[in-house]
Amino acid sequence: MTDAVRFEVLGPVRAWRGDAELELGPPRQRAALAVLLLQEGTPLSPAQLVTALWGGAEPRAAVGMVRSYVSRLRHAGVPIESVGGGYAIHAGSLDVTEFERLLSSPSSVREALELWHGTPLSGVNGDYAEAARERLVQLHFKAREDLAAADLEAGRHVDLTDLIAEQPLRERPRELQMLALYRAGRQAEALELFTATQRLLESELGLDPGPELREMQRRILAADPSLAPPVSGPSQLPRTSRSSSAACH
Repeated sequence: MTDAVRFEVLGPVRAWRGDAELELGPPRQRAALAVLLLQEGTPLSPAQLVTALWGGAEPRAAVGMVRSYVSRLRHAGVPIESVGGGYAIHAGSLDVTEFERLLSSPSSVREALELWHGTPLSGVNGDYAEAARERLVQLHFKAREDLAAADLEAGRHVDLTDLIAEQPLRERPRELQMLALYRAGRQAEALELFTATQRLLESELGLDPGPELREMQRRILAADPSLAPPVSGPSQLPRTSRSSSAACH
């Protein structure tokens, strides 16, 4: 039996048959493959592929170029089907499909994150790719937040400085970081982080912190017993004199 082709788009667009990596050609050709893969078996006409690849700024010979890309990808071993005048791929193994499946179970989030190999659809340009990439990046970010929340709940070490730096205006990582600091005995730093966040949101968006962040501040000020770590859990963050407000810069 011929080995099925497995595909990756959570990073550079790549494909393998068994242990042999397929040669997928230049960036635009890889982009055509990525578009078909993300359709998950739904056929696209040549004209739809043209729109996805060039977004209305296509060259005169764009349809012919798409057909050429498909021909070359097939020659490289990619199983592209002809369906009703269009093209489709029924990928037996696609990392983004597995990623989303694993995210459906809280216990599998860590495993899902291990599927990532950098920026999704790396090197693939165009409006379609940008929209798909943004959706995947947001899923990835939320998964990292969920994992941090689960680790906190289990009493494990958590530091969300990197997440805060990546998306400074997103409030959930700051809320979780406040809890982690509080549980590490760093109440003043947790409250400093709230104040710095309040200033940042006012400066950048003209908004106040959301209800979840305000509620975390209230509970920390009240030394809410429900914020305490699990009895058997370790300290969440090492004690340090460095101010957490630096995460806002």
